[in-house]
Amino acid sequence: MKQFFIKISLFILIQFIPVGVLLSYLQYCDSKLHYSQGKTESALLCIPSSAHVDLLFMGSSHARMFSRNSNHNMVEKTLKKNIVNIGISAAGLIPEELFLKYFYAKKNSVPIIVYFIDPFVFSTRKWNQDLYFLTGEPFRFDFLFQLLFADINLDVKYNYIKSKFSKDWRNKNASVLPNTTDSLKETDTSNVRQRIASIFPDKYKKETFLEYKKTLIHILEMAKKNNARVIFIIPPSLLGKFPLTDELMGMKQELKERFNSDLYNYSETIESPQYYYNHDHLNNAGVEMFTKKYLLPLIQ
Repeated sequence: MKQFFIKISLFILIQFIPVGVLLSYLQYCDSKLHYSQGKTESALLCIPSSAHVDLLFMGSSHARMFSRNSNHNMVEKTLKKNIVNIGISAAGLIPEELFLKYFYAKKNSVPIIVYFIDPFVFSTRKWNQDLYFLTGEPFRFDFLFQLLFADINLDVKYNYIKSKFSKDWRNKNASVLPNTTDSLKETDTSNVRQRIASIFPDKYKKETFLEYKKTLIHILEMAKKNNARVIFIIPPSLLGKFPLTDELMGMKQELKERFNSDLYNYSETIESPQYYYNHDHLNNAGVEMFTKKYLLPLIQ
């Protein structure tokens, strides 16, 4: 019996050795990737180790646009704060919760988190468990360990490793950025309707909202445990009032009383198309204007 267990153990070990070597090679290759925050769409590449930062930005692409291209340096200079941005395109609450866990696992600290919160992230698995949000992220063993136990679609986890073997990853890495200098000339109502339909693919149900509210509370509990205060901002767009905005704003008093967290609705504060490069993303001029007029007073 003893020999049987020895043979089984050796067999398992032999199977894992090549896998371990392969994953180690992936981490070695990706450890050479170094981009400033204005030159990458990756959250993991922006997370330092054992650092104290002044502000942490979270959210979807509406958070990431505050770092894209030259915006990151401008925002830091305007706010006079050192900023880490872990927002990524289309990210709902569950992907952002995972990145925040990793931020703290790397022994970082921050007193204020600015979360650009979109009502649509409470509406569907598409932006949460089923979002393929790791294609542009570098391979990290410690992050993989956290990912394995996260409430994430199994195929999304598998794709994290698989994507590191793609030609696009090796050629482009995480450095492809949208053009954020263009300006709209006018609002296209047809485009607005199509955009709203695309970001609410499963419509919106109260029970789904309440389910993802639990994740929001988990994020706030994690922040509070690590002595951070969260400021929530519904970002501006030309799409008008989103579904689920009232439900989200209805949490304002609860968030304030339980977590000393503030919630601001700036969704309809910037109505001029010239400040957007599409109907729901500010261009560089829009980011600068929003930072100076709305963001700066909140963190002073």
